[in-house]
Amino acid sequence: MELAIVYNSDKHKDFYNSLINYLLQNNIKYSSFDAKYTKERKKSYRVKGAFSARLDPFVGIYENNNPIKGFYSEANECTLDNIINYIKTNNI
Repeated sequence: MELAIVYNSDKHKDFYNSLINYLLQNNIKYSSFDAKYTKERKKSYRVKGAFSARLDPFVGIYENNNPIKGFYSEANECTLDNIINYIKTNNI
C-alpha cells in the first residue's frame, strides 16, 4: 500500500510535516504533491480525481495502483489522528 498526499505548503505545512515524520518513522511508502506549484498541481488533481475529492489537504491510500481509501477535508476526515488510526488498524 502507498499513501498519496495532496497539500498546499502555504496552508498545511504543520499537517504535512507531522504526517511525513510518522510515515518515515514507520517506513511507509508515500508520494506527496504540493498543489501550490504548477508542476505538481496536475498530479494532485489526478489523485483527488481518483477519489472525487475537491479540497486540500487530501490523503488517498492505494493498493496496486487502485484507490481504496480517501481522507477528505470536505468531511473533516483528513486529520492526523484519523490517518494514523487507519494505518495502525489495517497494518499498513
